[in-house]
Amino acid sequence: MATLQHELSEILPSLDCGPVAAGCETGIEALLEEALARPIDHPALTESIFPGDRVAILVQNGLPAARETLSSLIRVLEKARIETENILVVVPPDMIRTFDLTETVPADPKSGTPSIWQMNSQHESTTLQFEVHDSEDERAASYLAANTQGNPVYVNRSLCDSDVILPLSFVTSSEKGSDCLYPEFSTSETRERYRKKEDSLQQRNTEVELANDSLGLFFTIELVCSPGESVEDIVCGARTQARRIATDRLKPYWQLEAPAGSDAVVVTIESAGETATWNEVVKAVKTAATAVVDGPIVVWTLLSEKPKAKIKVACQAQFEGSVPDALPENLQHFASILCERPVYLKSRLSQNVVEGLGLGHVESTESAQRILSTHSNPLLIRDGHLRG
Repeated sequence: MATLQHELSEILPSLDCGPVAAGCETGIEALLEEALARPIDHPALTESIFPGDRVAILVQNGLPAARETLSSLIRVLEKARIETENILVVVPPDMIRTFDLTETVPADPKSGTPSIWQMNSQHESTTLQFEVHDSEDERAASYLAANTQGNPVYVNRSLCDSDVILPLSFVTSSEKGSDCLYPEFSTSETRERYRKKEDSLQQRNTEVELANDSLGLFFTIELVCSPGESVEDIVCGARTQARRIATDRLKPYWQLEAPAGSDAVVVTIESAGETATWNEVVKAVKTAATAVVDGPIVVWTLLSEKPKAKIKVACQAQFEGSVPDALPENLQHFASILCERPVYLKSRLSQNVVEGLGLGHVESTESAQRILSTHSNPLLIRDGHLRG
């Protein structure tokens, strides 16, 4: 993420689209303090958490500005006289790199006590303890209830043992959204069941609510982020109401209106970071082509995933002169765009791989600027894969 933003900052002057940096830590702390002082349909922080309480901070997978937000929350809790040693931060495995965690105390098989992790940082508290949720470890989860199909509902044991849970969550531009707690912090069996969609959407949503309610998780901290993962607002309060308000506040930041006369597009896939996929590239290209009907498209990403067979077929359509009917509809649209206009890719793939697909290879910010130099009104669309 930081690498991609640094690269973008070098070409932004030519695009005239404002600052790149995600929400600064001081700004996040101010937003957080204000939101916690006046939560939606819920007592203020000082009236709902007290010195000596065991506090668990639950971090949603992929939380934008995660380190800055957590550090800000810790400082707010310190002002409320909550000692750091009474705080446990529970994160999914994918967030180990985000927080630069190292295991300091191994798990105890006899007692079932999970491993203790801490951040590697000279600038942040080294006494703050983390737990990395292990969905494969049965002892890491506690039974809460059974859903309507009779399946057990399990969640992380440490959350059940805490006096107060503070979820750090975020709303997305996707209508589907995701829940901070469930099934991410359940068992591998539950997560696999959700992945395979063995139950209906209504049944899964009902189970998510059951998990939250059974745990007593009625409070949430919701980040409202604009494209590029800049924290614009924070909403705290009763889970359902706060999430609804945060979703409403999110919408204006994600509305896409291309200025008249735009003749080139740089579209980013920032929030995906190093986990970017070709599916997201396809979505980003579609968004760019919809916003600007002519001119080159430059996709800016940290993509390292090799293209699969169907992607290769879609890309080869520009050489065949026709789009194969056998391709899925989204790839047919992608192929038709490639047939009509040049598409360039800045990624971590080699030049041979990119050019073998018939895409232009962008090696550096300088090569991107050369592409844009012949166009008078280029447009930047940040996180275009989320704005289709």
